[in-house]
Amino acid sequence: MSSFTFYPNIPQPGDNPSMSQGEFLQNFTALGATNSWTTQDHYGFGTGTDGLHKQITFPLQTSPSSPTNPSSILYTAPGSASTNSQLAYKNASASFLVNGVRAFGAYVTLTGSPVISNGYNIASISASVVGTQTTATITLNSNVTTTDNVCVFLTANSPSATYLYTFSSGVLTIITNASSAFTMNFAILQA
Repeated sequence: MSSFTFYPNIPQPGDNPSMSQGEFLQNFTALGATNSWTTQDHYGFGTGTDGLHKQITFPLQTSPSSPTNPSSILYTAPGSASTNSQLAYKNASASFLVNGVRAFGAYVTLTGSPVISNGYNIASISASVVGTQTTATITLNSNVTTTDNVCVFLTANSPSATYLYTFSSGVLTIITNASSAFTMNFAILQA
């Protein structure tokens, strides 16, 4: 983000505007400048969405104060699996990880060419089918997880289906066994 000179004490009651014209100009130029703090995280003036957020930039990891109800704080903190920043939320009760879900999706079993539906952070899926067993190999996008220490949630819309999984180096392998095709849902979480 850009840095700029800003004169917060202009104007004062005794200031002569003709003497402070340079400071006024600097303040207004800084507020409306392209790539200033007003346009990096916010939509600029005259855009129809003036002042709304495009993004929120956090310059460093912080230790938030303790808010009192009904206030809350959004901040960055080191992750538990790596030192990369993680977005966190804190209210009067506790702190919560905002982005623990790393990947998710669904696919239909008993097909050699499965397609991920409603997926996020999935690079590819392939499968092999032998009889009633499907072995699906789901590769995540690069750097989605930082270690193999993940939590995997699996659900199936078939009460008779059996399934198990392994996870290693960003690849989720799910082995399912059922006499008819069903939808397999998965989610991968990491703190």
